[in-house]
Amino acid sequence: KYLFKSLMINVSLRKGLENKNNYPFIPSAGIQFKLLKSLTLFGNVAAVYRTPTLNDLYWQPGGNPALKPEKGYQSDMRLQYQLSIYKFYITLSAGGFKMKINNWIQWIPDNNNNYSPINIETVNSNGLECSGKIAFHSGAWKPQIKMDLELNLLSENN
Repeated sequence: KYLFKSLMINVSLRKGLENKNNYPFIPSAGIQFKLLKSLTLFGNVAAVYRTPTLNDLYWQPGGNPALKPEKGYQSDMRLQYQLSIYKFYITLSAGGFKMKINNWIQWIPDNNNNYSPINIETVNSNGLECSGKIAFHSGAWKPQIKMDLELNLLSENN
């Protein structure tokens, strides 16, 4: 809900349930803060936990039943500017993100060109994102043009 008409806070806590596994609690939190009428700040942070899929574990040939679950965190922050001129609606957004995952599951080829998943000890991903959208609203017609740009810096620590 919005607090003070300009701040929204979202907090959640998830937990997976299964007979044989005890999954951890996975918290997340986010904010949306309207700085000005047309300018909004968004921010999110969340824990990450992903168990290997059935394909990761048992694909033939190449599955790996010894895989560990991925664990880590991700966060992002961005500014969004919105403007309307006549029947044109313009949205510009820019921000950054960071993610750190332990036991990242990566499929790699072997000597026979068969792919098999392995756990990579730690993967860090940092980057910038920019996007823009122009929309025109006239009756039932709402055409739009959208452009996204992402710069991602990925590093593996083995």
